[in-house]
Amino acid sequence: MEDLTEASAGSQYPAYNFTPLATFGNVEAKAIHEPLISQIARESAARFAPRMRDDGIVPRLRNHVARRGGEQSFYLVAAGILDGNDPLIDKGMRGNETGAADFDANGIHTFSDDRPHMLVKRSTIFLHGAVRAVLLLLTHDNVAPVFRERALALLPKMHAIVSNLATPENVAMIPDIAPNRGFLAGAVFQEIGLLTGDDSLVKIARQVMENTLTLQRNDGVFPEKGGSDTAYHSLSLFFLCRYVAMAADPEFRSIVLAAGQRGMDWLTARIDDNGVIDVSENTRVGPKGAKFLRGQRGAVSIGGQHSPQHIAYFGYLTGQQDKYYPIAAKVHAMNKQRIGANEDDDE
Repeated sequence: MEDLTEASAGSQYPAYNFTPLATFGNVEAKAIHEPLISQIARESAARFAPRMRDDGIVPRLRNHVARRGGEQSFYLVAAGILDGNDPLIDKGMRGNETGAADFDANGIHTFSDDRPHMLVKRSTIFLHGAVRAVLLLLTHDNVAPVFRERALALLPKMHAIVSNLATPENVAMIPDIAPNRGFLAGAVFQEIGLLTGDDSLVKIARQVMENTLTLQRNDGVFPEKGGSDTAYHSLSLFFLCRYVAMAADPEFRSIVLAAGQRGMDWLTARIDDNGVIDVSENTRVGPKGAKFLRGQRGAVSIGGQHSPQHIAYFGYLTGQQDKYYPIAAKVHAMNKQRIGANEDDDE
């Protein structure tokens, strides 16, 4: 990894602060090279790349924002970096640029209704993948300069989007939507705050994280729709890790990671030796939530197909690879067996 403080000196966006990337961004940059995490990125890119149009939209995805940049574009960028595939990086960035164009100069999503929680949802779903793609492009020295400049060009819009979310009313409301949404918001506030040198966003990120942590149950669950849900609990853990990867305060990092460990203990206790996740009590993507791929009861729930990445990332971040990588690999193998490697991801 190169010295990004020096690398950014000639950028057309000199106001942005790249110093934290040398310390924090490298967590994300190195994680993508871990065997299972890189495998998932490549497989996901192989699913999405043929379906993405030239304008960056994946038309078969159900969620409007998910069709425009975000997570699927991240996978294309990640796989492109891993394999030195510039056309794949270009395609992923076109998805992010199309997604960013859906927001006006003030960071307001042009397709959202007036409900505050929909603004939060539209904004954070896009930022979730777009920020990760930018982090990868800015922390790898094998990236062509044109892609780095395109990553930098996204930062003003991303800053506007997250700043639009940072009202006292939204900050207070975000954890009430769901813990996974609170941790996601905390992560993107932190990441964009550090990337742009906006300390106010970093402070808000901590506030959102503190408020969201209070929702954890004594058994370690981050609840969803009044109960437990393995898929969205897994998402909560992943977004929690994303915050920790960019957090500087060691005391607060320890607090957040301790909550994450309790949550991971609860999740892995519900995974059998074959890699099957027990979804019998799920309140959103399981029997009580009735949201399965192809409507197959007992199949892998939509959110659950992402759990291997979440479990592996937690293992990498906490230095517990020997414990969690085998679990993640079993779940991933079982998911592929039950839903197929090329199944649509319409989450």
